Amino acid sequence: MEKEGLLTQIKRSMITGDNTEYLKLLLSNLMRQEPEIPLQPRLYFEDATQEALAFNLSDGWPSASLWSNEAGIVLGSHSMQGNPLRFIALLNQLWDGKSFTAHRKTSDDYTLEHRRLTLNLMMQPILLQKLANQAKGIGRQSGFLARCLLAYPESAMGSRFYQEPPESRKYMAEYEKHLTACLNQTKKLTRQGCHPIPTLFFSRQAKQKWILFFNSLEMGLKNEGLWVDVKDFASKTAENAARLAALFHLFEGAVGDISLVHTEQAIEIVNWHLQEAKRLLAPTSANTRHQDAKMLMQWLLSKGLQQTTPRTIQQSSPVRDKDQRNHALNMLIEHHWIRIQKEGGKTVITINPQAMASWC
Repeated sequence: MEKEGLLTQIKRSMITGDNTEYLKLLLSNLMRQEPEIPLQPRLYFEDATQEALAFNLSDGWPSASLWSNEAGIVLGSHSMQGNPLRFIALLNQLWDGKSFTAHRKTSDDYTLEHRRLTLNLMMQPILLQKLANQAKGIGRQSGFLARCLLAYPESAMGSRFYQEPPESRKYMAEYEKHLTACLNQTKKLTRQGCHPIPTLFFSRQAKQKWILFFNSLEMGLKNEGLWVDVKDFASKTAENAARLAALFHLFEGAVGDISLVHTEQAIEIVNWHLQEAKRLLAPTSANTRHQDAKMLMQWLLSKGLQQTTPRTIQQSSPVRDKDQRNHALNMLIEHHWIRIQKEGGKTVITINPQAMASWC
């Protein structure tokens, strides 16, 4: 009310030509006394554009999550469909903890600094397979998927028999109480963000353990190494282990340096997720090649062919994609089911005579 009254007087004085300096000084002093509006926590986002998510983190509660049990809402959102590169780039920036400034022509600029975002998406198998199989897609090439901890547990359908609920929920009540205590520690957050944040260090034993884990991952990135098919995931795994160990340290209210126990727990968990990423990304390809090879061999035998050509296979067999065909042929050669040779400038595939009797 007082602010509006001063503004009205200033406008009136400007019309009548009176001096407004004193009124402007009063307005300036009043503005400096204006109390800061407390932030209202907004912890969850689901169907949000890249602009809305960034602006809300900048101008609102500085710690939030992109959370959905129907990931199709997020993956099918306007930002992910219209300009997925920008949306994923923002998520990567937030994961890295780097500052981000948006300059706008028609609205105020804003800066993301000292912000924290958690990503948790549950999706149907077909959506996960779509993301996982797009090795040349933005999600994989940008490093976005590698920053995530993937999990695709085996379905329990058929074994989910009814069980009476436990009579006591003591442990759940204690867990919820501890979570509430953790959330209450965030009440002092302001627009300055999650700052200042203390720096955590590994204990001597924990650091030695982490270094051994880091080096083992690095060795697995070599050609024919354990992680050669998921290099992007393996490259981020050691950092995820450090982050997770720090979270365990804070969740348990520990003081001092991060312990060996928390580090070992974190390593075990992220290693499981790395194995899961390999199972989803690498073996899927290997299984597909094996199925293609088996399908191609069965087709050759069903046609009663003793010889054929790569061109005929590409035109008539069930394995018509050129790369898939070549992988399948190479696998059959390795197992001595076929032989490829040149005859008069023509590539000829000869089927092993023993194949008809022994193929299964």
